Amino acid sequence: MQIFRYLEEEKLYKFIHLKGDNFMSVQGLMQQFVIPVTIPPLPTELLACGNNATGELGLGDTLRRTRLTSVSDLRWKKIACGRHHTLAIRLDGILFACGFNAQGQLGDGTTTQRLTLTQIGTERWVDIACGSLYSLAIRQDGLLFGWGDNRAGQLGDGTTTQRLIPTQIGTERWRKIAGSGFEHPDFILDHSLAIRQDGLLFAWGINSTGQLGDGTTTQRLTPTQIGTERWKKIAGGFNHSLAIRQDGLLFGWGNNGTGQLGDGTTTLRLIPTQIGTSFWKEIAAGNFFSLGINSENIGFAWGTNGAGHLGIGTLISKNVPTLIQTGARFTKIAAGSSFSCAISTAGNLYTWGDNVAGQLGLGHTTRELAPALIETNVRNVMAGGFFTFIHR
Repeated sequence: MQIFRYLEEEKLYKFIHLKGDNFMSVQGLMQQFVIPVTIPPLPTELLACGNNATGELGLGDTLRRTRLTSVSDLRWKKIACGRHHTLAIRLDGILFACGFNAQGQLGDGTTTQRLTLTQIGTERWVDIACGSLYSLAIRQDGLLFGWGDNRAGQLGDGTTTQRLIPTQIGTERWRKIAGSGFEHPDFILDHSLAIRQDGLLFAWGINSTGQLGDGTTTQRLTPTQIGTERWKKIAGGFNHSLAIRQDGLLFGWGNNGTGQLGDGTTTLRLIPTQIGTSFWKEIAAGNFFSLGINSENIGFAWGTNGAGHLGIGTLISKNVPTLIQTGARFTKIAAGSSFSCAISTAGNLYTWGDNVAGQLGLGHTTRELAPALIETNVRNVMAGGFFTFIHR
């Protein structure tokens, strides 16, 4: 049998998975009971496509792939993608990284790029996020760590000093993290978001367009509390932010020049601003555009649309959530630099938008203005600057 332990609402539980049975014994502090559960099979294959100029696909070379290509048959918990680097948590919690490393964003103590997934230390991790040239991770004990580029204070350690290894950020315990930015050649616009274990939102890094949501445009070098609302989902775009509140309502703030906040205007917002009255399950943010899945599993997109990454069949930008052009309903959604990916309730992978590096997995480099079916039996999808990873 396997024994799992976790802390929830300050109560310690032991989960005993009885091998071969579809039952789980849950032993709490005061009681014990048995409930039937559905135990889904774990993802067993990792595949990737798109840009690979710095080894971000982890295939041992720097050749781009226009079709999904097997990277690993090990079991992985989580994958996160930056502009040119990739992080992965193995099933046992060990962290791996590959790709571009000029700012130390891989966390191996060097600035040497890695062409295959390379183990980073021996700590156990539960969540990871990538910005353009930096990385964030939550350790098993809930503590936050950051490494890589820090010119905008996006690591949150109170400095602008580059870090080559995972560096602890304060002593708070965290639930979720999100990086941002896909590296503009002329600007450093990275900011970071995190939800503390009590549901409060924090932000830090560059704040030139109000993307931190604290009502100012002042840069913050440490995690700064944003209001007193409780949140459950966050996403960081190039210089805007999205979040789903505990009640399911959607909020956006920061740059809104192309309608990426979805409030029907192009007005910059310095604090979290409610977007409509619909309820939402998932969100993602890219370069000046946003994606979301509502409570009915319907996909929407808004913001700039120069590469067709809104998936509405045209190149027209939208400043309100607009239905993605497909009859499918979705469970997962991801935003790259200027392309989009989603997984349907049936497990089908769809991709659309920019395809200059083959990141859509279509076998060519021609953009798609509407979702194209790429793969079946997919469990998760992650989008980087110009590349895509999936779990199957």
